[in-house]
Amino acid sequence: MPITNRATLRTAVASFLHRDDLASSIDTFIELATARFSDELRTPEMETVATTTITGEWTALPLDFRAVRLLESDGSVLEYRTPWQLQRLVQNKTRPHVPVFTVQDMMFRVYPFPTGSVVELTYYAAIPALSADSSANWLLTKRPDVYLYGALAQARIFLHDDERVSAAQAFVDKYIAEANRAARHIAHGSAPLAVRAG
Repeated sequence: MPITNRATLRTAVASFLHRDDLASSIDTFIELATARFSDELRTPEMETVATTTITGEWTALPLDFRAVRLLESDGSVLEYRTPWQLQRLVQNKTRPHVPVFTVQDMMFRVYPFPTGSVVELTYYAAIPALSADSSANWLLTKRPDVYLYGALAQARIFLHDDERVSAAQAFVDKYIAEANRAARHIAHGSAPLAVRAG
């Protein structure tokens, strides 16, 4: 049977496990696999754009935020700084040549502080949860085998089945590495990346 939604994925996981006593845990294994994919994948399918107006020093990030791709304000691309670096700029009253930003505690901070400015955040969003039996997401549609092995890896961890954990994890690890490498190629082309000093 093809894996096309949560119900068919659950059936496939159960078939591979051959364990009736784990039926009630299969949804948890699927949720854990989804969380891992959200944390480790950075692909074009995860890119989402949100627009907001800055009304305070700190602005909340979207609930499904995983990582920044790009932050723009008034036609300028903002440069990233670590929280410590940005705080030092503020303390020393040093104005950077372009606005900078940082991310901390699911909030972002822009300096200099542009009250009322509209910012456009391109970010990597979490992979949508499989919330109903008929639900699917882009990863399940594109690579049901990866989803299956991701859920099986979580099941084998639960069962302390180290040998089978390794096999399932290796399959998932290979996909994540290849998908992220392909995404970098799409984002940057084949030209070598230039490192900016300072």
